[in-house]
Order: sequence, then C-alpha cells, then structure tokens
Amino acid sequence: MIGQDSAGRLPLITLRCAARVDELVEGQTMSVIRLAEHRPAYLDFEGPISGDRGFVMRLARGEVMAVRDVQIDRELPACELHIRWEGPSTKTTQRLRLASAGGENPANPAAFSVSMAGGSLSQ
Repeated sequence: MIGQDSAGRLPLITLRCAARVDELVEGQTMSVIRLAEHRPAYLDFEGPISGDRGFVMRLARGEVMAVRDVQIDRELPACELHIRWEGPSTKTTQRLRLASAGGENPANPAAFSVSMAGGSLSQ
C-alpha cells in the first residue's frame, strides 16, 4: 500500500505482490496487480479483517522520499519511487520503478511490474 499524501487523507494505492518488495535486488522484476484503493487507516492497522476475510500483519514500513516520472520507452511511462524501508529484517533505501504492464498484458489493465532500479541508495 502506498499513501498518496503526507496528511493521510487520500485513499491508499494498493498492489498485490507475489513477494516482498523491500527485498528486491538490483535487476529483479516482479509482476504486481493493482487492487481497489484502501482507507488510510490500513497503514497502521494490524489484526483480523472483518467478515473473516483474513489477517493484516506489517512486515516492513517505508517512507516515500521522492517520486519522479520516467519514460522507459514511448509506449510505457513509469514512475520511480525512492523508498526508505524499516522493518525487523530490512533497513535500506531503494529506488523502485513502477510501470504499467498493459502492453504486455492488455487483458489486465491493472497489471504492473515493479523493478529495482540501479541498486540501493545510501542510507
């Protein structure tokens, strides 16, 4: 989940990931699916979800320090996120690229790819 504003008023951008984004290494890419936006309260929530829909557990917390638009090619715009991660097994700053995979998968406009761009930044 990614907050859209520092005040925490806007809905969260929510992605389903097959693995932990904070553990990607340089050159590694992972497909993700964009889900419906979630309430900002989910950034601090841990525990069971009502209606027997599962359980939320925070594995790491990150702060988006910078966002910039990048152009991978003429067809595929992307954004680059600089995220400082902190968690029990993670304390690093990454430069991640989030790009629409619509060209690769036109049947699923919610498909994106996340890739580690150029390695970790200094802490």
